[in-house]
Amino acid sequence: MLLFVPIPSGWEARGVVQAACVAGVLLVAALAVWRLWPVSLAMRRWMGVALLFSACLCGYYGVFFGAPWFIPRYLSALSPLLWPLAVAAIVQAVWVLADTTAQAKLVLTTALFALVVFGSAMAMRAAPGGTALQHRQVVQWVDEHVTPEQWVGAVQTGTLGFFHDRTINLDGKVNPVALRLMLDGRDIRSYVAGSKI
Repeated sequence: MLLFVPIPSGWEARGVVQAACVAGVLLVAALAVWRLWPVSLAMRRWMGVALLFSACLCGYYGVFFGAPWFIPRYLSALSPLLWPLAVAAIVQAVWVLADTTAQAKLVLTTALFALVVFGSAMAMRAAPGGTALQHRQVVQWVDEHVTPEQWVGAVQTGTLGFFHDRTINLDGKVNPVALRLMLDGRDIRSYVAGSKI
């Protein structure tokens, strides 16, 4: 919803963190619906589609998908839909702030400031190496050690496949031969041994 929420990976599986995230998303959605639903028929249709698409995507990956480490990547498609809801919630907080007593303004301002500080601290903690990226290091290694005419095979080929044209995916996501072998319960090593990899 916020494009990037730097929650430490050690915290992600904690029930209280998950409950807080779900509560935050539901609160933002409720505030946005409350403020934006009456605006126009076009806005109601857009919000309906955005919320339905979000529910379907979350339902599919939450119920049927067995690789939780991929969920942030696959749910990133929701960011363009949910970002306006987050902005609407922030605007709502500002409107609430403007219509309150001095003491309530102080509490709300402090809470918003603490949220920004916490988010910034977690972002700095999440990226201690600056622009270093493990997947990019694989690309660099292949560039340095593999000749351009050689083929490389790997189970995870996303970044490598993007930067290296002669890469064969072995997990079956984009390689129908590998998928058929996996579905048939056959060993992928025989495929690799008989290929250009």
